Amino acid sequence: MGYIIWLGDDGSRDVSFVGGKAASLGHLVSAGMPVPRGFVLSSEAYERVITSCGIDRLIKSGASPREIREAIKSCDLPDEIKEELKLAYEKLGGVPVAVRSSATVEDTSAAAFAGQYETVLDVKGVDDVIRAVKICYASVWGDRVVDYREKRGISHNEVKMAVLVQEMVHPDISGVMFTANPISGRRNETVINAIKGIGELMVSGLKTPEVYVVRHSWLRMSVVEHTVGDDGDILSPRWAYRLATMGQKLEDYFGTYQDVEWAIKDKKLYILQSRPITTLPIPKLKMNIAKLNAFRIISEMLTRRPYPAEGDFMNIVFRDAVIMPFAPLGIRVGGVRKNMLIWKNGMPAVLDYFLWTTPHGVAEFIVTPMLPFAPLTLIVKGLIASAKDWKKDPMVKKTEDVKADIERYVPKTPKERLFYIKKAMQMTTIAGKLRSKYLYSSMLHFALLRVWLKVMKKEHHLGTLAFTGLDTVITRSNRELEKLADMIRKNEYLRELFEKHTAQELVSIINTDKRAEDFRRAFDKFLREYGYREAGSVLYMSDGMWIDKPEVPLQILKGLVIGEGSIGDDSVYENALMEVMSHPLMKVPFFRKRFVHTLMNARQFQVLREDTRYMAMIPSHFLRHMYLDMGKSLYDKGFISSPEDIFFIRFHEVVKDEKTMAKIIQDRKKLWHKLEKLPFIDISPLKQETTADDNVIITGIPGSPGVGRGKVCVIRSQDEFDKMEEGAILVAPYTTPAWTPLFALASGVVVDTGGPLSHAAIVAREYGIPAVMGTGEATKVLKDGMYVEVDGTKGVVRRGE
Repeated sequence: MGYIIWLGDDGSRDVSFVGGKAASLGHLVSAGMPVPRGFVLSSEAYERVITSCGIDRLIKSGASPREIREAIKSCDLPDEIKEELKLAYEKLGGVPVAVRSSATVEDTSAAAFAGQYETVLDVKGVDDVIRAVKICYASVWGDRVVDYREKRGISHNEVKMAVLVQEMVHPDISGVMFTANPISGRRNETVINAIKGIGELMVSGLKTPEVYVVRHSWLRMSVVEHTVGDDGDILSPRWAYRLATMGQKLEDYFGTYQDVEWAIKDKKLYILQSRPITTLPIPKLKMNIAKLNAFRIISEMLTRRPYPAEGDFMNIVFRDAVIMPFAPLGIRVGGVRKNMLIWKNGMPAVLDYFLWTTPHGVAEFIVTPMLPFAPLTLIVKGLIASAKDWKKDPMVKKTEDVKADIERYVPKTPKERLFYIKKAMQMTTIAGKLRSKYLYSSMLHFALLRVWLKVMKKEHHLGTLAFTGLDTVITRSNRELEKLADMIRKNEYLRELFEKHTAQELVSIINTDKRAEDFRRAFDKFLREYGYREAGSVLYMSDGMWIDKPEVPLQILKGLVIGEGSIGDDSVYENALMEVMSHPLMKVPFFRKRFVHTLMNARQFQVLREDTRYMAMIPSHFLRHMYLDMGKSLYDKGFISSPEDIFFIRFHEVVKDEKTMAKIIQDRKKLWHKLEKLPFIDISPLKQETTADDNVIITGIPGSPGVGRGKVCVIRSQDEFDKMEEGAILVAPYTTPAWTPLFALASGVVVDTGGPLSHAAIVAREYGIPAVMGTGEATKVLKDGMYVEVDGTKGVVRRGE
């Protein structure tokens, strides 16, 4: 390969080869965006020049940036580079061109050297192009650039310069566009600056631009601010909307907010540059109830910054199993970037706050014209498929087939690894399709159940009838856990083992002790059937599952055995059902039959939600093992310091060679440590206003009614499950189905995150214990041993007597 790469060719998207600016344009050309024709003189040419002209020796000698710049400008480029430049320029037609710097460390979401490298405009003739190339090379050693690199810990040796040569556009109007408001931080506003002629006059401050602020609201765009600049009213609202629409396309393509340079010539729009916005303020989070409920659900699942591989996994889960099922109601997947994360250099940096900061909530970004017809869609789809029959659907069998395939398949080559990922994630996609087909029926019948109960004046039983006593994969696994606990209680030797040893020690003992052989067989059978429950948070692939970490269910069994607890019964549901069925209306066979039909379908909402979630998470186990196999190979060869570092590699990067992956991991680990100071998710919106009651310590939202008293037991992770004591108040940052057995011991539950439909609230209602959700700070304020009163009806925690 020579030194010239044309925009749109395969190599034009490789940052290490063509630099950040050109790589961005290479992507745009490949995506069919309107970009002026051009080519790139690769970074390898820069290295050749630095060596052939002796600049490398000058750098090593400690020469000043000024001396290095002058040496570059005065050196003669190697003949082969000059010849390739001449041929490429002639192929472009010998037209006037813009010669732009494109460094290998620029225009990323971690750092943007905006305006610090050189650009030479309106260059004519080969000799002037060569001269402009040397000016771009010299700008690597500009005083401000050197200072910028040193402040950000970027090594001078890491930087190589490619040079972008593009056909010069002499614009009628040009400017810059930010696809999110850089002043207010509003993610639903595009800010457009425009002047007559070349945009550099605006950037340099020589002209005051015309300014448009375009807000994306529901089904339309609107201009919310317009200021005329030095050139007068030059950009029509129609062009502002067209630019804002293009900005949305660029956002969707790159997966983050963009700083865009654009030009209009003869009524044709050109994109000159598009790079990530590196600094964007987080606006004050003002949430209505819809946004707050969505935020509670998300914050409960995202308990820490995910690794890049986990970010890819959760994006697919979020897209296929959370958003896609509701597309028929008018919710659009494409509007949620990729998908709810802001990425920096391949690292999930923060949760994308655009979801919460728009005036009308999430819907502002992701609705379509179908939304007004949502009630009709709900009714029609709700009548087409019956939720109570969802387990008979052939798609359920399809998931079992996919699971069997990935259990047998062992990927050996990079391409096979990528195929394995796509194959495994089919289970998540199928789970989403099942939800799309049957959730509408359960939602429709839930609404009808509410009407039935209102007519009978039994509305207070709605939550109990719909969400307790259900037959889900979680409740079945809990019943099996109870059987195992009973097996241990009845065997004096096993009981003694569980009382004396830690869960981690029990893993080894059970596998080697012949006296525990019957239990081991029963436990192994349990793991084969129910081992795909998360060992950590639901979306974190690296945390593993019960089948990967048997010490987790063993820890739960320790608590059940020692505490003599049980994992609930169906009495709460049965008592509520008996009361409702005793109503005179239910004596009429026709009404009774219709009510039972409604109830059975409504109850499937939570069953379908839990079982398809379990189904959607199964790929996590298999992908974790594939990743760890890759990590072990890299670790054994000395490329990385721990096999777990492999989770810094994203899904699409598993095809890369081991040296490249090792370099990616090294770079991302550095960024990971820098991001540690930045909270991944801000849960401050969950903090509730305090009440006038002096005894109230914590305020949240009601999750399960009733009042419970006891000593606080703060449990932050599954590693602390053995702390739980019978009768204690369970205080947790979040809960997942893995936490369910703890509810058997608790007299009340208080959680930092979540809402009435979160796991903790649903399980608490099933156990008949009070729960306060979404407190935002319970694990910080409440301390182990404090005696408190949990009022799940009012959503408060008071000091105990």
